[in-house]
Amino acid sequence: LDGVVLDASAQGPADQTPWVLLHGFTDSRAAFEPLLAAIPQNQHVIVFSQRGHGGSEKPARRSAYRAQAFADDVIAVLDAVGHQSGALLGHSMGAW
Repeated sequence: LDGVVLDASAQGPADQTPWVLLHGFTDSRAAFEPLLAAIPQNQHVIVFSQRGHGGSEKPARRSAYRAQAFADDVIAVLDAVGHQSGALLGHSMGAW
């Protein structure tokens, strides 16, 4: 929403309600690769490196790392793939 480009990937049928997997502090979407291999292919799963992490952009402004910005990123990712909602699974910072 504020121009930050996020490194993301998805698997499974896009017409299913997605699971959005959110990693912890200092991690990236790569943390979920072992889990992705075990998820049935009939599940739609979206993973992205949160702002400032992994291959996603790292804004210089401190205000870009407020909790609301992270929440807005989840909404923007869902919007980008055509979903108004999804199920969330997060650990550490991703559960916040």
